[in-house]
Amino acid sequence: MRNVPDEVVTGRLERHIYISEVSMSPNKEAAIGGKDPEFEAPYPEQIPLSEDELQTLISDVESELRQERGGFSYLRCLPSSLRVGLGLGVSALVVAVVSIWLPRTDLSEVFLARLLIILGVLGILLGASVWYGLHPLHRPPLPRGYDKLLVVVSLVSLVVLAYWPLAIPMPSKPDDWGHAVPCLFMGTLFGLPVYLVLRLLDRGGRPIAAFLAAASAALAANGALALFCDNTSIGHVLRGHASVGFLFVGTLVLWRVVVGQLLER
Repeated sequence: MRNVPDEVVTGRLERHIYISEVSMSPNKEAAIGGKDPEFEAPYPEQIPLSEDELQTLISDVESELRQERGGFSYLRCLPSSLRVGLGLGVSALVVAVVSIWLPRTDLSEVFLARLLIILGVLGILLGASVWYGLHPLHRPPLPRGYDKLLVVVSLVSLVVLAYWPLAIPMPSKPDDWGHAVPCLFMGTLFGLPVYLVLRLLDRGGRPIAAFLAAASAALAANGALALFCDNTSIGHVLRGHASVGFLFVGTLVLWRVVVGQLLER
C-alpha cells in the first residue's frame, strides 16, 4: 500500500466491499449477470467476508493511509495536476531566483532571441520530463520506451545546445576543467532542489521516474546556468553546464548498480 494514492486505495476498498456484498447475496447471478461489471469477464466465485473480517480490512486500510500521510507523504496524495504544477513551479522558481540574485554580467552582449529559444527548448523538455515522471499509476500507461527516450533526448539536447553559444565566445575565457568545476558544482546545487521535490511528489512504482527527475533537474540547472555564467566558450559549456545532466543520471545509474549488487548478496 506504500506510495499508493488515496483514490486508488479507496477504490480498491469499495470494490472489495461490493464483491463481498454481491457474493453473499442469494441472487448474485442476477445482480452481476455472471459478469464482472468493470472488466466484463467471467466473475469467479467469492468467499464471503464476515463482518469482523470486513472491519479488520477497513481498519488496516485506514491505518496504512494514516502512515502515508506522515512527513512529506501528503505530497504524493495531491491531485496529479497539482503535483505536476508544483514540479514545474519549483523548477521555474530556481531559474528565476538565479536570474535575479546571480545574473550574468554580460547581458548586453547576449543574443536575446537565442537565449529565449534555448530556454524554450529546455522548458519544453523539462515539462515533458515532469509530466512523464509524475504520470498517475491508475491511468493507462504511456507508450513503452517514450520515457527512456526522453531521458536520452534531454542529455543529448544539453550537448547540442552547448554548440550554440549565447554570445560571441571571448578568447580570454578559459574552457579547461579547472574553470568548469565551479559551474558544475553550482549547476548541481541549482538542480538538487528540483530533483528532491520531484522525488517527494512521485508516488512510486516506476523506476524510470527517478531518471526523469534527474533529467528534469539537469534541464532546470542548465536554464539557471545560462542566466548565471558569462563564459560562452563551447568547451566550458560542455564541461561545466551540459555535464550536469550526465552527473545526475550517471550518479543514479551507479547507485542503482551498487544497491542491486548489495541486494543480490
